[in-house]
Amino acid sequence: MIGAIIGDIIGSRFEFNNTNKLDFDLFGPKCDFTDDTICTVAIADAIFWNVEYKRALIKWCRKYPNLYGSAFSQWINSPDPQPYGSMANGSAMRVSPIGWAFDTLKKTQEEAEKSAIISHNHPDGIKGAVATASAIFCAKEGKDAAINSLKGFYNAELPLLGMNPFHVSCERTLPICLGIIEKTNSFEEAIRYAVAVGGDSDTIAAIVGSIAERIYGIPESIYKPALKYLPLEMQTVLYRFCNKYNPTYKNYILKINPKANIESSMEDPYPQWEDTRICHNCINRIAEGSGCDDYDDVSDVNKAIDKGYCEFYIKNTLNKKA
Repeated sequence: MIGAIIGDIIGSRFEFNNTNKLDFDLFGPKCDFTDDTICTVAIADAIFWNVEYKRALIKWCRKYPNLYGSAFSQWINSPDPQPYGSMANGSAMRVSPIGWAFDTLKKTQEEAEKSAIISHNHPDGIKGAVATASAIFCAKEGKDAAINSLKGFYNAELPLLGMNPFHVSCERTLPICLGIIEKTNSFEEAIRYAVAVGGDSDTIAAIVGSIAERIYGIPESIYKPALKYLPLEMQTVLYRFCNKYNPTYKNYILKINPKANIESSMEDPYPQWEDTRICHNCINRIAEGSGCDDYDDVSDVNKAIDKGYCEFYIKNTLNKKA
């Protein structure tokens, strides 16, 4: 999971300004986290708190707006987000926490599919998520196991450096990720190839990094500068997730920011009443300080959340019950 975030940060400045060189500086002032990191953090947060992937994605993506493609942006901001048949890389670049969190390959694949179909419900979008999570799960047995897992889904490709065109589909990206994993022999080498091959550099590096992390681990010289690009709330999510699913990795975060350890204040960020959607009929009433009188017959809070009633109305329903 941390490998995906590092790949995103290193690749970010080359996404629309590709390089064909392997000896580029890994970090610089133009590096930053992008939508790949935000969505990965959201999936990790959903797993830790045992909430729906959709709910966590909407919460985190609305917190960090204006970093997404047009279709996914519409999905995030819809009052009732529904799958839109995407086959793009978003399902694969955000799935890496699932590869760490579950005990069997079957469960890993089931959860990867769940994480994809909320938006990327095209068969190729689902396949990309399942393939990536499966490779991460199998990579605990080594590089060959990860490669064999990926070969169950794709044939390897490896364009010449700088010659990969910009495309965003899982069906065209994952074969290249497989080719990079086959060719390289360390985390850093994998990230450098993922960036230098060209195309959608940050996302290719995120997917490759997520798999290479499980195979090789991450050198301190790379994770230490990378994690400093993240705000404290993201570092905290990583710390909590790693503390539960891979305790060794929690030290990565603590070396960067000891404040990330806030286990003594474990307030649930997904309380029962909270809804990440806002009913369009309620927006004006919220601004006026009133509630939604259209739904007075709703007595069950969970039903209200499922139907997408506004946070203001649900809060007041709870207050009336109390």
